[in-house]
Amino acid sequence: MAGPQRRPHADLIERLRTEPFRFDFFQAVRILARLAPGRAPVGLDGPYAEEVVRFAQLVSLQFPPSAIDWVEGIPEPTSGEIEAGSRGDGPPPTLTTTFMGLVGPMGVLPTVYTEELVGPLAKRRGPAVEFFNLFHHRLVSLFYRAWEKYDLPTGWERSRAPGADPADDAFAESLFHLVGLGAEPLRGRMAVEDDAFPYYAGLFAQQHRSAVMLERLLVDYFDRPARVVSFVGRWLKLRPEEQTRLGSRGAFNRLGSDAVAGRKVWDVQSKYRIRVGPLSLADFYAFLPGGEAAARLMDLARFYDRGELDFDVQLVLRKEEVPACRIGRDAGAARLGRSAWLKRREFDRDAEDAVFRPG
Repeated sequence: MAGPQRRPHADLIERLRTEPFRFDFFQAVRILARLAPGRAPVGLDGPYAEEVVRFAQLVSLQFPPSAIDWVEGIPEPTSGEIEAGSRGDGPPPTLTTTFMGLVGPMGVLPTVYTEELVGPLAKRRGPAVEFFNLFHHRLVSLFYRAWEKYDLPTGWERSRAPGADPADDAFAESLFHLVGLGAEPLRGRMAVEDDAFPYYAGLFAQQHRSAVMLERLLVDYFDRPARVVSFVGRWLKLRPEEQTRLGSRGAFNRLGSDAVAGRKVWDVQSKYRIRVGPLSLADFYAFLPGGEAAARLMDLARFYDRGELDFDVQLVLRKEEVPACRIGRDAGAARLGRSAWLKRREFDRDAEDAVFRPG
């Protein structure tokens, strides 16, 4: 299938024209809707003649081998993919269905009606058939709308089509509320695109957060190796009133309980490390502070851990891509402590010196 802003490829349209019976009904309607996104959607309040497709019923007594009998009136395909937004020329395509209707092999009316329509004195496209198709079109249109309403990917696609309002997707809005982004002013404030949060709502909505789930989140989002290292030690400075002092009354002076020698204390409970890599050189630069990937990494991790813990990021560069030290102002120039190595020979292990805290 083509992207959401483009029409389906000509090869797919040609297959639908010549072999419609190989397509699922819902898939075929979606393709026809992509061909003329400027037309009225199926099953809404648009004029009957202005909708993207017209449904007809198979007037026959034979058992149908597929859900679609035929499709006619599809515009000629053009080469490649064409920008969406057109209404299409001429009347909409006609899709003949077999799985439901008033008459035909699956019709709800007595068989005698179908026999009259296919008799030797009747015409398949006569006034009587067109009269039944008026009701059949609306019936199938509502059936498609009911399926689309509860098919989550299709609803997401429809609400993000050109000219559509994303707020029309009630399920996605529910997921935004579930992860804490229900109010519109809360969205669009992070480097991560808003659509990522409903996608990972199952992780963000969990009451308990874990390193394993954060690791899976980062690996899936960035499609790069990542690992969360727990219990990373660090020195925490103590405020003067929290330091142990001889000859003073109060807290922090009981041996074996809360007395501390010095102005700092070693802590391994409040910090973790996100280790990303091994990476290519281009990805390595993208994850450095100031890079686009770095900003998204910080926002995802901070949103997941809810700011309860501190963390730093360790980038691992593949040994074969470690660059020589070069001074300059361009993006590839050496940055002390992050991307500067005195390279006299090829490295025998990956470079993992770049460790930084979120800004």
